[in-house]
Amino acid sequence: AEGNKSAKMNVLGGSFHAHLLGREMYAEVLKVGSTEWRDLGSERTWHFDDQYDRDLALRDIALETGDIMQTTCVMDSRGLPSPVVIGKETTDEMCWAHFKGYPGGIRARC
Repeated sequence: AEGNKSAKMNVLGGSFHAHLLGREMYAEVLKVGSTEWRDLGSERTWHFDDQYDRDLALRDIALETGDIMQTTCVMDSRGLPSPVVIGKETTDEMCWAHFKGYPGGIRARC
């Protein structure tokens, strides 16, 4: 959190983004003091043309200062004639997860 203050965000939803080579998307959180990873709406089957916001409001998930988040993207570039570039073009590749929550005004960085 900004200024090294503790912060808490109640998660309402989340989404993933990858380009044409994305096949699976995972996001998990390891809460401070826990030994078990908790799923944040992972997608075992990912389709570029089927990107949407996942409703996570009823799952009672809060992200707090000190929690560890992990996002994993599985890509499949087998059969391509050249290496794939990480970039903004649809024919490049990228991977990220985005989460929405409350209260507003929280600034955090990873």
